[in-house]
Amino acid sequence: MKIHLTILLSLMCIGKIFAQDIAINRFKNVVNALKAQDYDKIQTLTDPEVTGRLTPGVFAQVREVFLRRNNLPTRYVEPSPKDSITRMALEMLNRRSTDTKKEGEIEFESVEVVTSGPVETVYGKISKTSLKLLMRFNQAGKLTDFFLEPSQGESRYSPASYANEGLLTEKEIMIRTGNFVLPGVLTVPQGKKGFPVVIFVHGSGPGSRDEQIASLKPFRDIAMGLAANGIASIRYDKRTRIYPNAAAPLGGVETVAEETTLDASSAIQLALTIQGADKKKIFVIGHSMGGMITPRIVQENPLLAGAIILSGPARPMDVSFRDQIMKLKELNDAQRTVKLQELDLIPHADTIKAKSSILADQTVAFWEGLNHYKQLEEVTKIKQPLFIIQGGGDYMVPASDLDLWKNATRNKKNAVTKLYPDLNHFYTANSKTQTVKDYYIPANVPGYVIEDISKWINAVK
Repeated sequence: MKIHLTILLSLMCIGKIFAQDIAINRFKNVVNALKAQDYDKIQTLTDPEVTGRLTPGVFAQVREVFLRRNNLPTRYVEPSPKDSITRMALEMLNRRSTDTKKEGEIEFESVEVVTSGPVETVYGKISKTSLKLLMRFNQAGKLTDFFLEPSQGESRYSPASYANEGLLTEKEIMIRTGNFVLPGVLTVPQGKKGFPVVIFVHGSGPGSRDEQIASLKPFRDIAMGLAANGIASIRYDKRTRIYPNAAAPLGGVETVAEETTLDASSAIQLALTIQGADKKKIFVIGHSMGGMITPRIVQENPLLAGAIILSGPARPMDVSFRDQIMKLKELNDAQRTVKLQELDLIPHADTIKAKSSILADQTVAFWEGLNHYKQLEEVTKIKQPLFIIQGGGDYMVPASDLDLWKNATRNKKNAVTKLYPDLNHFYTANSKTQTVKDYYIPANVPGYVIEDISKWINAVK
């Protein structure tokens, strides 16, 4: 019996290696066609259902990035994640390029295959850059996703001192909403029963389960700290990260629901099935845009025991984005002007007929829905307790927004607000440079923030 089991395990390992080799060969076929500018060939390797999104223009734009990396003359590429290239990747390459290899040469330091059911995801780490080329293939071996993403200094991240893995158990999970499947992780405190559960809700953009930005992983820090205080959590990769070109069902248009609320609700339902969890103590923690949308998530999920809002914009998103653009020192005048002109159109999104067209990196339908959402009005309708916090050194969502939340909840006795004067948007120490360079400094969410969140959650009856 032991011999048979050994043979079976060996065959399984061989099968897995064989499947990974096939996925890598598919990846290479697409890369070779990209190098040869044979976009028609790439289309034949692509699932017919997504060729309307993964057009030759999308692949040509990725090749443009490689040319820029090789320090060759190219036109300026305006960052747009809806064109399959993440904003940070393009902005990095628009600012600088350090390699001088020959035109058309594309090299990878490493290639990794991740299997999720019948789907194979291949990550190619591009040589001498902090970029990864991601391709996803379906069961039929056809390309279904293709985009660039920055590695974001992952190797510089250091776990917090309070992250004691001996006090917790982590398990890979899947958040399912219709045909959309998002990988995630369940973190549970060891040896506990009747524990609360927190669901993390991302800010805007294609966020990871850790909500990583450069060298920071705020969601991971908080999850580790909560587990040490007897609180479980669910965090997952955002839909716009896993399905960057197809976040809405086929034939549909992406709105705030597809961006955030539907998957948050699915995660809440999953929390109800966790063995040992207190089903009456399920919470959400929404950060940035996720915090702004938290009042809607609570209303759509009345079983929630309460919610924590981290740096949630209290003003319309286009107003918040305008502030950010004016403060970002990385933008030149031309880039800033283009972005501000786009923002000028957002309040008039309902007059634009093409709802699937892209405006300021989102669909027109997304902005139209958000224009009708009034978070300061919605928060007054919530009966559950709220903990609303803000960093005083946050230039993305200023501390004055906390005053707006505080005023809106002034008659709500179970709402608490708190300002952390020295922390930035991702709750690490602010160097006061008012630039994204702060996020490349390895740091963790301070233990006192996590203690405050933990005490508040455990005090909710």
